[in-house]
Amino acid sequence: MLGDLLKKTFSSNKKNNPFYEKSNTEEIQIKEQKIHADIEYSMSIFKKIYSFPDNKDVKFRTFQIGGLNKQACLISISTITDIKLLDEYAIQPLLNNDNPSCSIENLLAVQALSTVDCNKDAIYEINKGNAVLLIDDYTKAYSITAANFQGRDVSNADNEIVLKGPKEAFTEKAASNISLIRKRIRDENLIVESAVLSKRTNNELFIVYIKDLANEQLLDNIKNRVNSLNVDSVQNLALLEQHIEERKLSLFPSILYTERPDRASAFLEDGYIVLLMDNSPDSLVLPATFWSFFHISEDHYLILF
Repeated sequence: MLGDLLKKTFSSNKKNNPFYEKSNTEEIQIKEQKIHADIEYSMSIFKKIYSFPDNKDVKFRTFQIGGLNKQACLISISTITDIKLLDEYAIQPLLNNDNPSCSIENLLAVQALSTVDCNKDAIYEINKGNAVLLIDDYTKAYSITAANFQGRDVSNADNEIVLKGPKEAFTEKAASNISLIRKRIRDENLIVESAVLSKRTNNELFIVYIKDLANEQLLDNIKNRVNSLNVDSVQNLALLEQHIEERKLSLFPSILYTERPDRASAFLEDGYIVLLMDNSPDSLVLPATFWSFFHISEDHYLILF
């Protein structure tokens, strides 16, 4: 009786509430296209992709470049981009230019500038917090580094508390966490590589290691495991750990968690590999050995007899 009742309930819901998944084939094809020389056409593509003007924090700033007499459009997401930086070091220099032979690279006084020639790459840069500059008659766009994601400041560790040693802990901003590690390891062999994890959310993973200490075979193994992930979203390291853990049923996993930059730095100096991500106030250390779980953060600062 109960089984028949459940079957009727679920069958009636399926009939009354059909769901039709919208195909995004056309949008994928648009993203694969090259940047068009006609700026009006390119703007219409980006406005369609970002659902402008319904999407309120996506901004399209159109203006005329002085001296070059070219129409330009600066695309950014205001909630994750430093608008003041763009105005001072990108928009104003372009507006005030009076030299017709000056190049765009020389006009933009920004910290980092790169070019993209595909709509997909331009969208990726915008979603990272950067601004993309479209110029009429140009078959490429300029990516201006101006990301400004909000996050909390560096604070004390909540879980790995020590009496001796520094009190700093990782935050949810990967750039701050990398800075905390580089403050402790001032070595040109400290390498920070990046990889994009997921298809839809394009979360960025940072692989940190010391070049002449880390095992290359182990490093390649980690990169292959990360690049082989076929998921839509990996928001943080806690979710990533579930995907790359090899011994999921073992009492001693192969990945170690730490929220302390000094402990992560100590592992790096021993040849281990550290993973960092935005939205994660911690790091993952690979590979974790049996004895790693018997050491605490304060062991580094105690006198050995």
